[in-house]
Amino acid sequence: MTSSLRERYLRDGYVLAPGALPLELLPGLRAEIDALSAGRELGNYGVLLHDLGALAPALREVTASEGLARLAGEALGLNEVLFFQDHVINKAPGSGALNGHQDYAYWPLDERALAGAMMWVALDDADPGNGCLCFVPASHTWGERAATDFVEGANMPQQGQLPRMDWEGHAHEAAFAPCRAGDVLINHPLVWHASPANDSQRPRRALAITWLPSDTRWDPEHAPHPFNWSLQPSAGAPIEGPGFVRFSL
Repeated sequence: MTSSLRERYLRDGYVLAPGALPLELLPGLRAEIDALSAGRELGNYGVLLHDLGALAPALREVTASEGLARLAGEALGLNEVLFFQDHVINKAPGSGALNGHQDYAYWPLDERALAGAMMWVALDDADPGNGCLCFVPASHTWGERAATDFVEGANMPQQGQLPRMDWEGHAHEAAFAPCRAGDVLINHPLVWHASPANDSQRPRRALAITWLPSDTRWDPEHAPHPFNWSLQPSAGAPIEGPGFVRFSL
């Protein structure tokens, strides 16, 4: 039977799972992120940290957990999922806006990854004032677009055959997705989304996790990515090795 979570995911390209992360975990996760962020330069859209396995094992225990894997599997309709990567996204006060984009544009993966998802775990309440995410509903059905710059001047490599994203032409359709701390957003790799600047004095800390079907293959030519340099994967090879965890659900 198709769950309500999956129905909303298929319809809109994103879905909110309220209270999916136990509240008792939040103080420790926030403290860990604050410690990791201390002394780091605040980028245009905050502090972004990739691959938490080495940086913060305590965070990896949460991101690559069976509970979140089961939630991903329910939304994706999969009985096995692969943990691919995780990030800290600390959009501190003063961080700027994040431009409209599709997550798949930045993954070094083949099209099997389109049956996966990005999971965004809110560690603070998030609303438009402190930069919550916004989505263009059903835009995941419009196909892949060329990579856009997260922030102006980033100069992301372009795949010439793909059309460009017309965010400005569809921005009026975007819907904010406010969250409470402990809520989890799951979004399709092709759904159009962005976030405004954090103009408040409130933090907006989050964990971001990529879940994939277990048969996804590498495609390093699809996008630049830190794994392309650290792991030097071969095109068409399965995703396996330390850090990539499979969950049978």
